[in-house]
Amino acid sequence: MPNDENILMPLPIAYSMNDIEVIPPSEEKTSGNIIAYYKAGQLKDTIAYEEFIDQFQKRVSKIIRVSDEVISSLKKTLDYNGYYTSFLLNQLTEKEFEKISRKYTVKLVSKESDKIKEKVRILFVISKEKYTPSDLSNIFKIEESIAEKILNEFKNKKYLESSNNY
Repeated sequence: MPNDENILMPLPIAYSMNDIEVIPPSEEKTSGNIIAYYKAGQLKDTIAYEEFIDQFQKRVSKIIRVSDEVISSLKKTLDYNGYYTSFLLNQLTEKEFEKISRKYTVKLVSKESDKIKEKVRILFVISKEKYTPSDLSNIFKIEESIAEKILNEFKNKKYLESSNNY
């Protein structure tokens, strides 16, 4: 999937405009939730509406990119586990399994970044599940110590309160 944030993508059925709170870039124009203004028929400013649509598309694109990354990661994990199961059932030799498992070897990211925090935050928003450091490490290919730091930061709500953008 291209990384260009300006690509128009169809909106998934699961995400309606009611499900995602969007604050307009210029609060002086509407001072409040632009969706409520639009529904009430009070949004007359075309520029504010275009800014809203642009912001909404960027947020949905981020959600789709993170979802794609998570699904791809989980698919690879399932594939690896299938090969490992075959090895344990003696359907693959040790040599065959070692050769196959090399394709699934990744170097874990060992440095915390805002980009990783943002991906984890989006995952929390879209899935509503609880994750362990091990889960996050497997999904985002980060060291467990980094995942633990991020989870602790979320528990303290520092990161969630400082960022309300997807």
